[in-house]
Amino acid sequence: MRLMVAKTSKATVAFPVPESPAPGRSGYGTRAFELGPQRESPATVERTNLLRQSWFLWPLGLRLLAWLFLAHAYEIAVFQDVSIRMASGEGVYTRFSTWLASTGDGYYAYPPLYAYMLWASGRLAAALGGHWWVHQLLIKSWLVLADLTVMAFLLRRRPAAARAYWTLWFVPVVAIGQVQPDLWVGLSIVLALHF
Repeated sequence: MRLMVAKTSKATVAFPVPESPAPGRSGYGTRAFELGPQRESPATVERTNLLRQSWFLWPLGLRLLAWLFLAHAYEIAVFQDVSIRMASGEGVYTRFSTWLASTGDGYYAYPPLYAYMLWASGRLAAALGGHWWVHQLLIKSWLVLADLTVMAFLLRRRPAAARAYWTLWFVPVVAIGQVQPDLWVGLSIVLALHF
C-alpha cells in the first residue's frame, strides 16, 4: 500500500492507495499525488534514447546530406544576394526592388524575419571569410533549425506525430534541399495552434 497525500487550504490528509486496482476499477485518486518512485512513460523513454532509434537516425542523415549538398541554384543565389545586401546595410523591400542576381533578375518576397536571418548569415559568412559554400550552409542552417524545432515541439506533445513528421522523406529534400523557408511558416502554424 502507498500513501496518497491530499492538501487543502485547511488540512493535509494521507490515506492508503492500493498498488493495483482490480480490473475495471479506477482505484483511489491519481498517480500525481502518490508517494514513491515515479515510472517513466514510454514517450519519455523514447525521447531519452532518440539517438539510438533507427526511425530518427536515417531521416537525420538525409537532412544532413540535403543541408551539405543540395541547393536549388536560383533560390540559393537570390538568398545569398539578399544576405550580402542585408549584411552590407542595403534593404530588400524597396518598391520594385529587383537587382541582378548571379543567375538573373532576383526579387525577395519573404517576411522580414527571414530577412534578418539572412542578414545574420551574411554577417557570419563575412566573418568566416565569405566562402560561398559556408555562406550557403549558413543560409540553409535556418531551415534545419526550423525543422528540428518542429520535431522537438511535436515530440514533447505527441511522439507519434513527431515520428510521422520526422520520417517524411520530402521535408529534407524539398524544403531544405530546395531552400524553401516554408518550414518557418509551418513552425509558426504549429506554435499558433498550440498557444
